Parts: sequence; structure tokens; C-alpha cells
Amino acid sequence: MRDRRAALLWVGFAVAALVSVALVLRRPDRLSDLHIYHGALTDLRAGRPLYGYVAPNGGPFTYPPFAALVLWPITTVPLGVVEALWLAATCAAVIALAVPVGRALPPAAAPPHRSPVEARAGRRRRRPSASRRSRRCSWSPRRCRATCALVR
Repeated sequence: MRDRRAALLWVGFAVAALVSVALVLRRPDRLSDLHIYHGALTDLRAGRPLYGYVAPNGGPFTYPPFAALVLWPITTVPLGVVEALWLAATCAAVIALAVPVGRALPPAAAPPHRSPVEARAGRRRRRPSASRRSRRCSWSPRRCRATCALVR
């Protein structure tokens, strides 16, 4: 039962992720800041003023000149390649932040009414008293119950 519920949960997450991707890809103002950077710097390369550029979505270049210096190389690559690289860099940044945060979190607690060995084997033992449960779990009893409900 637990494996089926976990599989359904993962399928739900996958569907939600695919719907999110589809909605983001359909938005016309997707990566609007990147388009402003690219358009303004392309105009600057053509001899037009940096702050005279207005993107198709109405957004002007409002960033400091240092941003133009740092992002100057994006004008040497086609916009589609820049978009793919920008997306890859964003995903890498999310992972680079998520990994240390995940490691800093406390390890997931086994349900307080089963030992880790019994939890893996799927066997239940007699439910301990409330005082014993609270000693085995450093979280609040309410949080332990909520976690146990998810793990079962």
C-alpha cells in the first residue's frame, strides 16, 4: 500500500512539473530580463545608446553599466543558445543551493512507533507509550504524528 501511495505521489509531482514547464514555455515574457540584456547590448554594439533600448514587453534597460560589461559576451552567441545556457546556469544555481541546504537539515526520523530495522522490514511492534514516543523523537509530538502519517 505504501509503495503504491509513494508511486502515485511521484506521478503527481511529475505531472505538476510537466504542467509547470508547459505553462512557462507558453508565456510570451519568458526570460524577459535576459531579452532586455541581449537587446540592449545588441543595440549598444550597433552604436545606439544603452539606456535607449526598450524591449518588446515594454521593459527598458535599467541595470547599472557594470551589468552591460559583465554580460557583453552574450551578444556574440545566438539568442537561443544564450537562453539554453541561461536556463542551465539557473538550474545549476538551484542545485548548488539545494544540496547544502539539504545536508544541513536534520536526517529524517523513523516513525517513533517502529525501529528503523522494523520499518525497513515492514513489521509493526506494539505501540510504545506517549512518554516513550516523545523521548525517541526530538520533534514536537504533533510534528511527529504528521511525519509518521506521511511515512506510513
